[in-house]
Amino acid sequence: MDNYWTIHVISTIVWAVLNAYLAGRNNRSRPAWFVISLPLGVIATLLIVMLRPLPAGRSTTTAARPRSSRPSDTT
Repeated sequence: MDNYWTIHVISTIVWAVLNAYLAGRNNRSRPAWFVISLPLGVIATLLIVMLRPLPAGRSTTTAARPRSSRPSDTT
């Protein structure tokens, strides 16, 4: 019986990580969708796939901003 719970917990975490990855590709918050996916699982995956991706300017992820193309003055 212990093996069942171990497999269930591991598969739930793996599923939530997959959902976080898919959400990030759609410009949505990865940590938020990871937490949402823990209790919802497959339903969260369907929501991520069915929702339209956010435009690049409205990204809810905390990605680093691109650096300036100007060379730095290190004199």
